[in-house]
Amino acid sequence: MAGRLPAPPARVPADSTVGHARRISRQLRSGGRVLDVGSPDARLLRAVAAEATALGKRVGGRYLVPWPSPRARRGRVASSRVDELALRDQMFDVVWAGGWLHCAADPVRAARELARVTLPGGTLFAVLPGPGSRSWLQRAARDLRAPGPLRAYLDASRGFDASSFVRTLEDQGCTVTWGPRVASPLAPLLGRLAPREPAWRLAVARLPGPRTGRMPIEVHDLPGWTPRRVERLLAGLPVARGYRVVVKPLRYRTRPHVQAWCEFDERRITIQVPVPFRPFTERIPYRARRLPGKGLRFAWSVLRLRFDRPHELIRYLYLHEYYHWYLREVRGRPSAAETACDRFALQRM
Repeated sequence: MAGRLPAPPARVPADSTVGHARRISRQLRSGGRVLDVGSPDARLLRAVAAEATALGKRVGGRYLVPWPSPRARRGRVASSRVDELALRDQMFDVVWAGGWLHCAADPVRAARELARVTLPGGTLFAVLPGPGSRSWLQRAARDLRAPGPLRAYLDASRGFDASSFVRTLEDQGCTVTWGPRVASPLAPLLGRLAPREPAWRLAVARLPGPRTGRMPIEVHDLPGWTPRRVERLLAGLPVARGYRVVVKPLRYRTRPHVQAWCEFDERRITIQVPVPFRPFTERIPYRARRLPGKGLRFAWSVLRLRFDRPHELIRYLYLHEYYHWYLREVRGRPSAAETACDRFALQRM
């Protein structure tokens, strides 16, 4: 006897958890990562994982809660301010900023931080107060005359300037479009008052630059190394799309040292590996602070980085030169930011 056909799936509301998960999973590549900022639990990430699995994608995720929580000690959960994320640059394919984004004290800084942790070509979703929400929040805070956590929450929310947030993303080179109207994140706290609040909006920002792609790799006169081996070594790192990577030997005189460069006219990143290779230590200046009243004199933060194998050196030099490429080709900025490039490479190793 033939089994009964399953019922067709019900239409999922666009602003439901499953609806958001489907929207996020469509923007994820297999092996990509998603960041959920502001959700009180991992419900959205679990839904994203289920939707991505249905699409044949394997993804990873992390969520941050904006208040100290016992869950923050369990590894994948951390407490963090939206405008001061303790995360490395360019980590995530998709960033979801939902429930607590509007409590950020500085919307401009929050936008920059969220863009900073998103990969080039990645997608940032932000739940923002809709038109009329600020005046509604002012009235709601005025009705709650007694001080308390809910009153403080409303006071923080009504100070958030959504237009400044969006304008900052556009200044960062993002293309911002608008998704569906969404339910207010205040609904769980305000109960019966929340339905009277104006609908919130979902901003969808696509960051400039490629997120995936391939780079031609060449290896010249380096025994034991092949393009395929270098490609495996660089797997999972950001891609300098449109450029080729050339790895060749460095014939040093007295001691090994680091040497690589990014040739914009030739659209090429060249990395040199000391031959013969011996473990060596290099002083990496990763931050400079201008000394007040000293003209152009700076105080430098320096890290002594040891390279025990060519693998570590190739990855470090590629990341350093990639950031030169990113500043010039993606952000349209001067690329001679050596300390920024060193800092980026150190964060990603």
